[in-house]
Amino acid sequence: MSDAVTSEAIAFLDQYAAEVGFEMSTPPDIESVEISRDAVFWRANYAQILLWPAAPDQVESVSRRAKLWIDGSLAIQEKSSEQIDGYLVILLDSEPSEDQRAQLRLVELDPEICRKTIAWPVDVPNTDERWARLLRLTVLALPGAAQGTQEQLLTETSDEQARLLEELLSAGVAPTVRRYLEPGS
Repeated sequence: MSDAVTSEAIAFLDQYAAEVGFEMSTPPDIESVEISRDAVFWRANYAQILLWPAAPDQVESVSRRAKLWIDGSLAIQEKSSEQIDGYLVILLDSEPSEDQRAQLRLVELDPEICRKTIAWPVDVPNTDERWARLLRLTVLALPGAAQGTQEQLLTETSDEQARLLEELLSAGVAPTVRRYLEPGS
């Protein structure tokens, strides 16, 4: 794995992650699951991201190890906060061959870790285009989004939106959805 490519990817991801409240952090030690010393970890109060550099022929084994590590890390973080999401980025240092892409696609479609992407740089001058696959992480999709309190969000919505949000918060998602699915709602 190229140190220059890894550093570039980390800097790019760190910029977008910081915009939505992530901070780079030391990965926690998870009993019986060792991660690469090159792996990089970001934490926020609602999610975590693990970036793991790998060669194309290592992606499947890295994905399995990362799942165990992420499960353990989420369990640790959820002890002190609410349920959070875990995201995995497997970083390749160059674009894979067509044969490798078919194998990588199988790993990406594996439902065991639903929030994962396999990223590599594309040979273009524009940084966002070069690292477009990193922006597939849904947690990074809202850079610059308002991180307001519930009260702030309620004042910035219509009356109907505010009523729906209040109902969701008080009754819960499933009962609210059922009510809106009932005929005549």
